[in-house]
Amino acid sequence: DRLSDQLGVRGLFLTRLLPVFNFDWVSYAAGLTRMSWRSFAIATLAGMTLPVIGIVAVGDALVTDPSRAALIFGGLLLLVVVPLLWWAIVPARRR
Repeated sequence: DRLSDQLGVRGLFLTRLLPVFNFDWVSYAAGLTRMSWRSFAIATLAGMTLPVIGIVAVGDALVTDPSRAALIFGGLLLLVVVPLLWWAIVPARRR
């Protein structure tokens, strides 16, 4: 609960963006917290939309133009890595 209170919807959103977290475990853990169903649904939808669109775009471009697929993949990677670094570094500087 303490971790959920600190990270809340933002933490759930980030775990949906990154494929390293088990979807079922994160959902189960979120269900054990005080997070509302609505917040859970919004964070899940928002966190899953970008990766799905990105995977489809890369898959489509991979067949027709592999260099474009690499460019899209690199851009998506930056979209994930930069906010994660900001999320990790900025609160640490405030302490």
